[in-house]
Amino acid sequence: MNSGPLITAIDNAAAIEQVLLQRLWQLWHDAGQDGRLPGRDLVDPMKLRFILGQVTVFDVNPTPPHFVYRLLGQDIVDRIGVELTGKPLEAHPDPNRYVAIKAALEKMRDERVAVRMSYPIALRDGQIAHEAILMPIADATGRIIQALCGQVMPENAPRWRAGL
Repeated sequence: MNSGPLITAIDNAAAIEQVLLQRLWQLWHDAGQDGRLPGRDLVDPMKLRFILGQVTVFDVNPTPPHFVYRLLGQDIVDRIGVELTGKPLEAHPDPNRYVAIKAALEKMRDERVAVRMSYPIALRDGQIAHEAILMPIADATGRIIQALCGQVMPENAPRWRAGL
């Protein structure tokens, strides 16, 4: 098995395995108008309620730190055992995962496209399959200001918080 990330641009929901991520991509795609990227109004808890605990929102800055966790969904926090909201991407505790996420975010930002990242990740005692999608969010001038990311881990993925 390839241990590195597979990061590819996606232009249709069929390129995504997880149904919830297909739905998120379609919501993002449909929010774009006249060739423009979707705006910040897409990042609304009511619109994202079907996947809210599995969403990450990054602020995309023109100067370092280029990517900052604005929101890390509770399901993700419960599974990785680290709260990163408000911290720069560089604070991610897993160096390999950091490199993969950074590469996906840079591709998304530089190419102005949604990307799919497939990557086996280590959680506790083993590896699990992982799929994530990262989609650019732009301001009124078209500058990418955020990345809306969804990721779904298998139901059997361990949780770090006691009792979960």
